[in-house]
Amino acid sequence: MAEPAPAESGLEPEIPVRTRRAFGVLEVVAPGIGARWAARLWCTPPVFDAVRMPPGIPAGESVEAFWDGHRVAGEAWGEGPIVYLVHGWGGRRPHLAMFIKPLTKAGFRVIAVDLPAHNESDAGAMGPGRTTIGECGDAVAAMIAAHGPAHAVVAHSMGAKAVALAATRGTPVGRLVFLAPMGDFADYLDHFAQRHGFGPRTRRRLHRRLDGLLGVPLYDTDVVRLAPHTGYPPLLLVHDPDDPDAPMPPARRSRRPGPARNWSRRGGWGVWPITDCCGISPRSAPGPRSSRPASNHVSGDEDDVSNASISRTSLGRRRSGSRSPQGLRQPHVVHAPAYAW
Repeated sequence: MAEPAPAESGLEPEIPVRTRRAFGVLEVVAPGIGARWAARLWCTPPVFDAVRMPPGIPAGESVEAFWDGHRVAGEAWGEGPIVYLVHGWGGRRPHLAMFIKPLTKAGFRVIAVDLPAHNESDAGAMGPGRTTIGECGDAVAAMIAAHGPAHAVVAHSMGAKAVALAATRGTPVGRLVFLAPMGDFADYLDHFAQRHGFGPRTRRRLHRRLDGLLGVPLYDTDVVRLAPHTGYPPLLLVHDPDDPDAPMPPARRSRRPGPARNWSRRGGWGVWPITDCCGISPRSAPGPRSSRPASNHVSGDEDDVSNASISRTSLGRRRSGSRSPQGLRQPHVVHAPAYAW
């Protein structure tokens, strides 16, 4: 009998009871078949309700790039040095849209990217609705190659892994800002197996199958293992110590010695709440996850977007604790560049 379903964060799609029962049976009689099924599910990003751009963000310029014949879609605003925005697994361009207005006002060009099999971008080699971390890294590299070197990249959750993977391939990523970066895949495999109701026989085969799909060991795509091959670009790492979806310890282990470090712990900033603009504005600190009203806007307050403390200098060499050009003290998310690897 399959174990009871684990407690959910409320953000992951619920696994049907019949699916868990089927995996439980396959674990015993045909774990290879179970692993093939599990690999398809693993590579299928969830589709959540459509998220709109925040108020005051006009439609941007459509941009695109191609990797292995597949199209990756994006949207651009402004002129100047380029800052790329890369969402996480199951996300889309608007999830980091709270950065668009302050960055363009500060003189940057902003390009928000849809990862493969997300929103308007093509799926990967596995077919409709599916992609892999390797393909996501290829897509980020293709977009930067097509539209110019990055002054900075802001990446969320699995998008951070994709950016780190692109950096190992020589992609000019500039400065990096990782928001609740995805942890180690070993932990996610355990969690995935528990949620879907299969055991070690299926899990081992799933792991081998994913290694084969990527052409490299799955665990070699973890940020901690990628870091030595990136050249250690300046990195600001922001994480919620209580995040149930992207545990903090793997992110914390990504720190490495350097000329400077930047590491910010911020409660209430899990994988999804961190994309709320209220967590960026210096005038409104985020409350507990349950205290924020649900909304299909990334931000419900245009004023929060316009006053977010993101500026040319915050992506440069301003000291921690200094004030923004508007005279507002910076929030707990402190300043790049800093080697937080």
